[in-house]
Amino acid sequence: MGIRMKTDGASRAGKDSTAADAVEINEIERERITMVKHIPFKLIVVALMFFPGCGSGDDTMVKNGLEPSRGVINAEIKYMWSPDAHASTSASMRTGVHNGEIYYVKDKGEDYAISFHAADGTLRHEFAIEKGRGPGQAGFPLGVKILDDTVYFADIALMRLSKFTVDGEFIDSFDWNSETGFIATFDLAENDLIFFGLTALKLGMMDMETGEIQKAVAYDPPKPAPGHDDPFEGGVLAYDKETGRIFCGMIDSPYRIDVYDMALNRIMTIYKKSPDVRKSVKWYVGGGIFDIIGDFNIFSMIIDDKYIYAPEISIRTRIINGGRENEPFDMRINVFDKNSGEYVYAIENKSLNGIRDELTLVGFCGGDIVLQVYGLKSSGENEAVRQFVVIENPLK
Repeated sequence: MGIRMKTDGASRAGKDSTAADAVEINEIERERITMVKHIPFKLIVVALMFFPGCGSGDDTMVKNGLEPSRGVINAEIKYMWSPDAHASTSASMRTGVHNGEIYYVKDKGEDYAISFHAADGTLRHEFAIEKGRGPGQAGFPLGVKILDDTVYFADIALMRLSKFTVDGEFIDSFDWNSETGFIATFDLAENDLIFFGLTALKLGMMDMETGEIQKAVAYDPPKPAPGHDDPFEGGVLAYDKETGRIFCGMIDSPYRIDVYDMALNRIMTIYKKSPDVRKSVKWYVGGGIFDIIGDFNIFSMIIDDKYIYAPEISIRTRIINGGRENEPFDMRINVFDKNSGEYVYAIENKSLNGIRDELTLVGFCGGDIVLQVYGLKSSGENEAVRQFVVIENPLK
């Protein structure tokens, strides 16, 4: 992920994180919140996929060891196919599963499109969203979610949420106001949009009919924009309708998932010991690069009736000889009991080892697990190729 642009100045890589898990946990409990009143659009695009866990109140801490309590399970591959014209940057907010169909955002040049496919990649249908600033048009997609056959297109460039039917008919839209600020990640909960913010609010709940903020946790005190080598704290959201809980998987170490209730109080923190020393996720600015560098833990997350599924590693990116490079890693999905927080299983497939860019958990399709793998080593391509991979869920 990330953006490269011409800048002046020398490059240097971020420092390795060598703190022990116990020390890291103490560090992470110190709330460090970044607020920027006037953030350049390039910065927004770089950071739009993640933001820090936050909240108030006492929470239960669950500490898991290195290996799952019930063992490691192999999952067989059922389908693998490459999407066409996939929108740039990360897949974690621009892909999903709805009514047994895998959908993703296309960038077709003149317009965007929401494309729906069967598990084997067969195109079912798609509809276009014209680029522009008018009603029913789009600037730049933060993410797309579908709830009750309504498509919600969050637009980071226009700072608004547009609604369409699954057949592409425009319904309406509303703008994010100064109270909302920039939205970083979001999920849908019945009539509300739950989000992490990039400016005005850390965590909020917005009425999807009116755009009004129902509940929120604000930044206090504000901090300046991040500079080179500053630590990056961020995560991805997933709402679980069955429990009414909001789960936030964190990107930086230590490996953890924060759990909130619908009053936006943190009620549980799930930790897992990492099998190796992880490079801290930090901002890198200089030498023609503006990016976030390090070992990304949880960059996507999906939930079923019993479990939370999250990658062991999502991305490993470095600055080497003045350029951004990714280090390969193996596919492992960690599975946690969503009620107790216990680390119960790990899911692997050896043929998916050697991922050179990004691993994203997309959703469930007919009980199977849908992944998107970017830069699989075995593909033999010189450049990274995105592939949807459908694997059996051995827990079903």
